[in-house]
Amino acid sequence: MKKLFINKEDLATKDLSLEMAIRYNIGQANTIRKEIKKLQELKYSETKANTEIKKAVAEKNDSQEEEGEDEYLYYYSNLQLELKTATTEEEKRNIIKNNLPVLENKNYMIIVNRIRAEVYKETLELKKLKSEVVKDKDFEVELEKEIQELEKVSRMIIQSQFEQIDQLSSPLTEQNQNKLIFLNTPGGAIYAENDLIAISREYYEGFKNLLLSIENGTFKNVKKFPGNGTALSGIAEVKDYKIRVLFDRVARDKYIIIDIFVKKSDNDKAYQESLRARVDYYKKNKNVILSSLDDESYLNEQAKIRNNIIQGLEKKNLVKGMRI
Repeated sequence: MKKLFINKEDLATKDLSLEMAIRYNIGQANTIRKEIKKLQELKYSETKANTEIKKAVAEKNDSQEEEGEDEYLYYYSNLQLELKTATTEEEKRNIIKNNLPVLENKNYMIIVNRIRAEVYKETLELKKLKSEVVKDKDFEVELEKEIQELEKVSRMIIQSQFEQIDQLSSPLTEQNQNKLIFLNTPGGAIYAENDLIAISREYYEGFKNLLLSIENGTFKNVKKFPGNGTALSGIAEVKDYKIRVLFDRVARDKYIIIDIFVKKSDNDKAYQESLRARVDYYKKNKNVILSSLDDESYLNEQAKIRNNIIQGLEKKNLVKGMRI
């Protein structure tokens, strides 16, 4: 094994001068210092890389958790809103059936179990409140009614789950798919066509998948904006990397496509103003759209617009105004 330094015995056997030995040892020490520095730099790089990896994984997990929460809130908020208007058990059963995710949704069990857990939690809270009521029989009776209603809802959710599983063997047909409705511009053109033609074709496959996820009820990475009085309140979006489709549910199986865009920075003022203006325009014209939903010719025209957009996205050659 090669020696790093020359000692006194080496001087005697190799007949080296003291000056030569000192120079040699200094050189070896410098070499060792350089190697130590390299090892330290390597260790720092590995530590930094591991930190970056851990950070990326944490951010991904946070993002997935946020998207899962958004998806659950989309279904649960719709369910709560519509159940408030129901007056019969049959209406409630239909509302639950129409507001639970489809079995094809990859997060089906997570979402449904979360909804059931939330209903159960509300039930427990009311039971606790009822147990604390003192000398207020009327209030106690009202609480008991609400508890019974929540327990019915819970049973209906379970029943709807079994019905969905029983229907699993039935293929999704054109009749039981959701219908896409497309917002008109003030001049009578279709916003969705205008939006897509202005977007790079590299995003076309992603937009096609987002639109189809609304149509087949899987709602990819869905999020509903909270109803707190903001411009986007009550509106929902499906999303993928950078791309978004804003929509609103206007009937049990009909969804209007409001805006299609590649997302820019949340701090982009022009982008935010454009988004608010589009949603504001839609809300001002929503009643006109609702009045057309029973018009067969209107729905046939929407189906032709849908076919043109989907086929145009598939071929990466969308032609505005084509009706297929």
